[in-house]
Amino acid sequence: MIVVDLAKKRLKELRMTASGAVDAGIKIHFDEYRSYGLDPYDPKNALVFAAGPFAHPEVQGGNRGVVSFKSPVTGGFFVSSAGNLGRYISLTGDTAVTLVGRTEVPSVVAVKGDSEGTTLHVFELSDFEDVINSVFEFDAFLRKELQDVFGGTPFRAVVAGAASKNTDYGALVSVDPEMGVPDLFGRGGAGSVMVRAHNVYALVLGGDAAPAFTDPDGFKKLVENVTGEGYLQAVAKSTAKYRFSEKDGLGGTVLNWAHLRTTLPAYNWQTIYMSDADRQRLWEEKILPAVEHLRKLFKDGSIRSKTCGEKCAAVCKKMFGSKKLDYEPITALGAQLGVFEIDKISEIVHLADSLGFDAIEVGNVVAWALELRDRGMLKLDGVGKTTLKPFEVDEDVQASSVKEILMALARGSLPQLSRGIRRGANAVKPEARDIGVYMPFGSEGELVPPQYWVPGFLIPLPLYGKFMTYYGSEWLSPFDLGVKVWGRFHAELMIENAGFCRFHRKWAEGALSTAYEKYYNIKIGLEIECLAVKISQYQRAAESIAQPPESQRARDLLVAFARLHKQSDWAEKLSKDEGIKEYIQEVRRGISHARSTVLKG
Repeated sequence: MIVVDLAKKRLKELRMTASGAVDAGIKIHFDEYRSYGLDPYDPKNALVFAAGPFAHPEVQGGNRGVVSFKSPVTGGFFVSSAGNLGRYISLTGDTAVTLVGRTEVPSVVAVKGDSEGTTLHVFELSDFEDVINSVFEFDAFLRKELQDVFGGTPFRAVVAGAASKNTDYGALVSVDPEMGVPDLFGRGGAGSVMVRAHNVYALVLGGDAAPAFTDPDGFKKLVENVTGEGYLQAVAKSTAKYRFSEKDGLGGTVLNWAHLRTTLPAYNWQTIYMSDADRQRLWEEKILPAVEHLRKLFKDGSIRSKTCGEKCAAVCKKMFGSKKLDYEPITALGAQLGVFEIDKISEIVHLADSLGFDAIEVGNVVAWALELRDRGMLKLDGVGKTTLKPFEVDEDVQASSVKEILMALARGSLPQLSRGIRRGANAVKPEARDIGVYMPFGSEGELVPPQYWVPGFLIPLPLYGKFMTYYGSEWLSPFDLGVKVWGRFHAELMIENAGFCRFHRKWAEGALSTAYEKYYNIKIGLEIECLAVKISQYQRAAESIAQPPESQRARDLLVAFARLHKQSDWAEKLSKDEGIKEYIQEVRRGISHARSTVLKG
């Protein structure tokens, strides 16, 4: 592992044994720097950028870069990942690059690898404030300015935006130089940590060092033996949904708007209170027209499919001009804000990306603020007219006002919203918490859940905010839900730790167990359970253990889900504290059963 000491502007090598990217991150944070006792903006809150153990340009889906850090949002250990960055980490000459310490002035850090070793360059930018207004402009600026530094070898920047200076939920944005497609380390506030802990606004990685994994052909043959199909056939078959669905006339994750229909979250989750008739009306008047417009854009070629930069059959990135469309951002910054017109949503999402926001977090924070405004609980001076009353939104006016809020947040003009819903409620009224949906961590931390009306995203787990849970939409007894939740948590943690894209999970989950044993003599099932234990120990030491649902809106989400599935007994139970406690206890019993099964196996 390459460690960049920012204060001394020098590199050092740290040797360690790790099963993958997440394992490397927790070992740095728990064993090396003990960051659980630090403020998230302490310079010793290391940002660990790691590739997986099978990272190679010829291994499809296996080149994600994973960043580990102590999150200013949750207060605990957190990981986020971006497509194809693992390739550029490998080009530096190692499998991980860690930032620690703090530069004296706002800086750009470049790490370049070649056959002779790794070199560090640290740059100060005098005109920095002008460049940082858009992460995309900043990325283009760096591509031009750093050509000589990298001497014609490939390189890629990881950039923080204005949101990272003034909120806890700043993301890191990375544009693949070959595809021109942006990807984000979106959740948890990695951008805020890079800027406010380390005073770094961009990390640039590249060079021409050879990848550590050297047997892609053997890996492909292994996949063929496990799946019983040709390698390319197995990959293409398992990623078909993300490429394009002929049945739906849509591709990528945006097709979820068509699949979820009347259960699409909207208006700050107020759809959970709607009658069946009103949800059907919302589908017919708002969501379906948006879906039909998306179908038209796919059909006429206005939406183009690209990859994150990998040689990948999924081609999951759906680009509407220069704007990327994904389900969760368009839901959090569209439907949750009462905006359903795709052209308007794409502009809002692009602005949020340009400013370097976690789209999911900021969308839900803004939705919460708009409902508070409707209730007379929050003033938003200087912001145009808004409302989140279902069916009463003027989408032109709403979109314009939302953009004003995003710009104000990025400038630091709305400090009461800069730390999220749970902490933000302290600046409004304590009861304001009850209008938001978030997962609580410890006494202060939080994270907005992924945008699905399902109980699986409200279950306390060692890691949260990603898809490390079961998020099926059917009703399950809480014990059975717990069993499925841990099954998916275990598998998804293995995928993330290996630096793989979860869109490849259908073939990768089976192949990785065999690959780990063949190449590294690791029984990865047991290793993942040990990794989960270590992460839980960190969260406990950091006092950031995930808690059961706290806000009334989050609890109502569970009640409404039970009612949606005609589970009147559970709906009644979940409306009371004791019922929530019983439900979570039963889920935990299912999780314990699933974990014991893994350990016995």
